[in-house]
Amino acid sequence: MDARHQHPLQHRGRRAEIRRCKSRGRKEVLTKIAPTDRSTCACAATTFGVSKDSLLSSWRRDRLFLWLPCEYGRLMSASDTTAALPASVLTKAMSGIRAIGIGLSRHSARGWARSAEEARRALDFGRNHDRAEYVRLFSDIAVEESMRVSDSVSLYVTSLLEQLAGETDLVQTVEVYFRNRMHKKATAGELGIHANTLSYRLERIQNILGASLDDVSVPAKLDVALKLRRTRR
Repeated sequence: MDARHQHPLQHRGRRAEIRRCKSRGRKEVLTKIAPTDRSTCACAATTFGVSKDSLLSSWRRDRLFLWLPCEYGRLMSASDTTAALPASVLTKAMSGIRAIGIGLSRHSARGWARSAEEARRALDFGRNHDRAEYVRLFSDIAVEESMRVSDSVSLYVTSLLEQLAGETDLVQTVEVYFRNRMHKKATAGELGIHANTLSYRLERIQNILGASLDDVSVPAKLDVALKLRRTRR
């Protein structure tokens, strides 16, 4: 988890990223940090219902990383979901925290490093895209982030939108259509067009792509393409 807070001595913004792992924390790590940082760790331990000794912590530039223990064998998705609520509580318990990013649960030192990087990316994604959420999960952007590291897959997915780029109203229509959960009446209302016009545009989109929007894989790929498009703006 990644939480930004102000250090009372230096008066500048800092972020603490709390990561979840399958290991026991080491007490000596906590004894090496400043008293204000120990209070952050103590509050985090209480909020997440773990002992202070089970936490690992480390400063990296302007960020405080905290690794939290996970229940061994628990599904990653379940662990991710249950971390979000106490993280939200932590932002309210400590007034200096501005945002928290949470990576996926992993094991081993290499896995912890990946989790820390994921939390950083979740936090930065929210900041760069004016996201107001105090808690930002890497799992929310995991699909598009995974696509970005694979050039061929990323190019394929984004090429779907490029096929529609010749008619700019089609790209906008797809974006609004998905935002309204493919509800035609709501989409037409937001676009300010007649229902028949929307039906024509959707049919046009399907003809250009050579695929049906009723095929669940098509909207899924277009949705990822839109998200990738937004991250590159």
